[in-house]
Amino acid sequence: MAELASSLLSGIGIGVSIAAPIGPMSILCIQRTLSTGLFSGVATGFGIATVHLTYGALAVLSQASFTAGQHERALFFVLSGTLLFWFSIRILRRVPILQGPLESRQSLVIAYFGAVGLGLLNPLTPLLFASVLPGFGRAGDLLVPVVTGIFAGSLGWWLLLSGSVSILKARLDSGMLNLINKAAGLMLAALAISIVLEGCSSLLTP
Repeated sequence: MAELASSLLSGIGIGVSIAAPIGPMSILCIQRTLSTGLFSGVATGFGIATVHLTYGALAVLSQASFTAGQHERALFFVLSGTLLFWFSIRILRRVPILQGPLESRQSLVIAYFGAVGLGLLNPLTPLLFASVLPGFGRAGDLLVPVVTGIFAGSLGWWLLLSGSVSILKARLDSGMLNLINKAAGLMLAALAISIVLEGCSSLLTP
C-alpha cells in the first residue's frame, strides 16, 4: 500500500511539474477561460491533461526519452510553431465579452479536441517529459498509479488555473479583458515564432 501511494504521489508530482510551467498551453487555457468561460477553460485543461496522460504512459512503458533525429525534430518544431502562430492570430482577432452566450456542449467538445491536437503538437511537452522521467525504472505493477497520478496532477493544475482565472474575470471590465486577450495572443505568437526559428535553425545546421 505504501508503494502504491508513493507511486501515485510521484505521478502527481510529475503531472504538476509538466503542467505548471507557463507556455503555449497555459496561455491557451487562460485565454479560453477569459474569452469563453470557465467550462471552456476546464475542457481545454482536460484535453491537455489527456495529452500528458498519453505521454506519461508511453514514457513509463517504453522508457522513451522522446528524442528523434535532428531533421525530424526540426520539422516538428516548424509545424507546431506554424500551427501555434495561426492560432495566435485567431486569438488576436477575437473580441472577448464579459457576458456571452452559455457554452454549448459542442463548443466544449471542440475546445477539448482542439487542446488535444495542440498539446500533441506542442514541442515543449515531450521535452519536459524527457527531463523528468528518465529516472523512473520500469514500473511494472506500479505503472497504473504513476500514470494515473500524472493525469490527476496535470488535471488538478488546469482546474486550479481555470478556476482562478474565472474568479479574476468577474473583476475585469471589457476593456481590460480585451487587453489581456491581446497580450495572450501576442505572447503565443512570440512563442510560436521562436519555435519556428529554432526549427529552421536546426534544419540549416549541417
